[in-house]
Amino acid sequence: QAVLDAGRSVSTLEKTLPQLLAKLSLLENRGARNASLALSASIGRVRELIAQARGAASKVKVSMKFNGHSGVRLRAPRDLSDLAAYTALKFYLQSPNPESGQAPGDRFVLYLGSRQAVGDYMGVALRNQRVHWVYRLGEAGPAALSIDEDIGEQFAAVSIDRTLQFGHMSVTVEKQMLHETKGDTVAPGAEGLLSLRPDDFVFYVGGYPSHFTPPEPLRLPGYLGCIEMEALNEEVLSLYNFEETFQLDTAVDRPCARSKSTGDPWLTDGSYLDGSGFARIRVESQMGTTKRFEQELRLASSSGIVFFMQQQDQFLCLAVRKGSLLLLYDFGAGLMEATLSPAVDASLLNMTTASKAIQVFLLGGSRGRVSRVLVRVERNNAFSVDHSSTLELASAYYLGGVPPDQLPPSLRQLFPSGGSIRGCIKGIKAQGKYVDLKRLNTTGISSGCTADLLVGRAMTFHGDGYLSLGLPDVPPVTGHIYSGFGFRSTQDAGLLYLKEFLDGPYQVFLQQGRVALRLPTTEVKTQGSFADGAPHYVAFYSNDTGVWLYVDDQLQQMKPHQGPPPRPQAPSEKNQVLYLGGWSKSGDYFNFSGCISNVFMLRPLGPQRVFDLQQDWKKVNVSSGCVPAPHAQTPGQAPRGLRAAAARKAGR
Repeated sequence: QAVLDAGRSVSTLEKTLPQLLAKLSLLENRGARNASLALSASIGRVRELIAQARGAASKVKVSMKFNGHSGVRLRAPRDLSDLAAYTALKFYLQSPNPESGQAPGDRFVLYLGSRQAVGDYMGVALRNQRVHWVYRLGEAGPAALSIDEDIGEQFAAVSIDRTLQFGHMSVTVEKQMLHETKGDTVAPGAEGLLSLRPDDFVFYVGGYPSHFTPPEPLRLPGYLGCIEMEALNEEVLSLYNFEETFQLDTAVDRPCARSKSTGDPWLTDGSYLDGSGFARIRVESQMGTTKRFEQELRLASSSGIVFFMQQQDQFLCLAVRKGSLLLLYDFGAGLMEATLSPAVDASLLNMTTASKAIQVFLLGGSRGRVSRVLVRVERNNAFSVDHSSTLELASAYYLGGVPPDQLPPSLRQLFPSGGSIRGCIKGIKAQGKYVDLKRLNTTGISSGCTADLLVGRAMTFHGDGYLSLGLPDVPPVTGHIYSGFGFRSTQDAGLLYLKEFLDGPYQVFLQQGRVALRLPTTEVKTQGSFADGAPHYVAFYSNDTGVWLYVDDQLQQMKPHQGPPPRPQAPSEKNQVLYLGGWSKSGDYFNFSGCISNVFMLRPLGPQRVFDLQQDWKKVNVSSGCVPAPHAQTPGQAPRGLRAAAARKAGR
């Protein structure tokens, strides 16, 4: 009940806060410089407190019990356009067994889509005690999938994964041992994007308000039982981080306990850093003693701050740049970078989703001065710096990022937003004592970390690099191809995508802002420019008839093949590599500068999924992740990119 009340308080505060911030900003613009600085600090502090309150609500891994009339509306994800090509949702479901002689009723579980239930949407219902998933992409009608597994009083884990038209769902229950049932479906039509508008989006769980009429497949009574959310794409969800509630009373309908026993220590003891925050850990100031700080990391970020400690104008920073660990410090002589020990191979510093144990030692010297800083990676002495400093007087340190206003100027140039990292962390010890992040006031950190949270679907390219992907499970050309990827850039020329075959390369590139697809037998291109900084998704089909090029679910051009269509080819090392953002050979195109995400190529068997770009592919000057596209647009400006696609579909 306390968490519920806190959530309502935050929600109420957020409804009045925009007016308050607008007035403060007006005063800030009118006021004198000193007053303006003070107001800016106040506004920043208010926003920081709200972020902390939201973060605290997101940490609550507790179910909610719904009585058939109650429900919650969850907050919109940070970046709705990220759900367009790929949507992964995981939650837990429990339903009390019907009384003797009573038939189980069909129930609404969740819905995400428009307020008017028009256009694209995704939803879940319980029909005959079985999970029923439905999603609509465009005008061709919804796709549906039911899993043949009864949901009873014991919690079942439901995992939904949609890549373009292709849907995959699994339901896992415990029957003496874990039992997983899977299923696949495909949405009809050529449109593959889940197009959602930020200004017309709702996410209802358990029930919905009386003024809302769901799409026909979800037009059912509210849920009866307990639901617990886990994650949407790589964003952690909690039902207690809500926008509003409907007829919910947790004093009467108490949450159900869910057993969290598992053999995965990362799930039970680990924490997930979502790339937006940090943890501040207090330590005792002790003179002349050795201080030891330990943690085990799995990183999805290729840049950011792992460990930061500061005392006055001196600091120590263990960071990641271009995927490699480095030690930065300033003990009074300016910013310095430690050299790697000659006995250690540089590959040891490569930080990936594979687990690595890291230890930081501050070795005490005479008269309370630190004489050495030692960093060990997987029990190897990686960095050692002999120097005097006052770091042992520091009363706290940061993990996973730092508030930007706490960074010294030299580090702020390298990490202007604070260097928050995305990944998993566990086994945290400070001076020999275990640190429980659940008990700390952290930002952007939640308990439990699973491998699916570390999937890397996006990469940033810097104009002079590329990423090559090995495709052992993707067949060579058979005459039928379906592939796609998202991109965002203001560069009007550059190679986006290239796959070599025996009869020549298949390539997608920007040419004067237009998207062009060139095959050995034909070439198609868009009429308009897409180098506008907005997120776009390119998809193309090729079969015996010809080639179709789509951008943001709109057909741009179709052409028949000029000459014989592509013939089936035997697998070879040459045709099982896909290049993104550039090519290892010199070519006719510039290397790309911008973001590429959600890369897809149709496989002959198994679930269809986007590629995990974090895997051990060859990367040349690329960095993981992409900064979300800005939400703001100037007055009178039409929506662009994927937002324009959402507006177009909603208006049908």
